[in-house]
Amino acid sequence: MKEGASRSFSFIEPMNALPVQKLPEGDWLYEIKFDGYRALAFKDGKDVRLVSRNKKAFDYPELLDALKKLPTERASLDGEIAALDEKGRSSFQLLKLRTADTQRTSRQRMSPRVVPCQLSCDTVVFFVALC
Repeated sequence: MKEGASRSFSFIEPMNALPVQKLPEGDWLYEIKFDGYRALAFKDGKDVRLVSRNKKAFDYPELLDALKKLPTERASLDGEIAALDEKGRSSFQLLKLRTADTQRTSRQRMSPRVVPCQLSCDTVVFFVALC
């Protein structure tokens, strides 16, 4: 590919939990469940995207800025966008308030404070060019 040429993002279907009759046996580790929006993040050079599992674009400027700073040219991430309360716990209610607030004009904003959000990733894929 030519230097500076734009590549298109390929949508990757996210993994979904499957119902089971019985939990598997053995020594398992469990992750914290964040209550938020499932998101796929893509980085290709300076171009970054954050999309839902239904292929709808998300607009979280601080998350998009963080994606740009990843120390790789290309990456795909599968995770959960969550808003955190004052104790660092995920809160879907806060995320809904944040989403509603970002859809208003600056004069209509509900409050001057911004609800902090994070992208917690289950799967990270970095693409490294081998020369």
